[in-house]
Amino acid sequence: MEGSLAFTASVPYGGNHVSRDVYLMFRIASPEEAERVKREYGCALAERVPDDELVSYQEMGTLQQRRIPRRLLTEVIEERMREIFELAYAEIQRSGLAHRLAAGVVLTGGGACLPCTAELGRQVFGALPVRIGVPTIHMHAAGEGEIGMAQSIQQPAFATAVGLLLIGAQERMLHPDEGLPHRLWKWVAQKFKRMFKRR
Repeated sequence: MEGSLAFTASVPYGGNHVSRDVYLMFRIASPEEAERVKREYGCALAERVPDDELVSYQEMGTLQQRRIPRRLLTEVIEERMREIFELAYAEIQRSGLAHRLAAGVVLTGGGACLPCTAELGRQVFGALPVRIGVPTIHMHAAGEGEIGMAQSIQQPAFATAVGLLLIGAQERMLHPDEGLPHRLWKWVAQKFKRMFKRR
């Protein structure tokens, strides 16, 4: 809080588990094909998908195309996404900080790109506001004017990586002689010294 880290936790599932569920449940030819099906036809809320839409994919072990109702696909996706959000919400409740999260929950990562993800999040996280995190930045570089961010990385899937890069850039500007690489090597050296002292 107040600009510092107050609590961390992790849940044992993520977007790759959603893809794995799709891959195994529908016997899709490959994990890559399952990822494609999830991205192209997936939705985090099955109720938002029409009953009559079909999804085609190559079935495992054959060269044949199989068709299933898109609603069936999204039911599998919703079940895992809901579980992930419920686990995350339980961690927030456990922290005792839920009442202090005025800005709410920001969903990032590739799974956040699925339609209706924020809507499902609002169902699970209750009173907390929920939004999708998309990295955007406009910096001013000395002598170069404003620098924007490429459209291709302005997606939830890149939010964490972009955030870490921004923190590194800010640190470098604030402490040019003690940037992250310098501090990182100093930290590694200290760890090795301690390790060898124990022996």
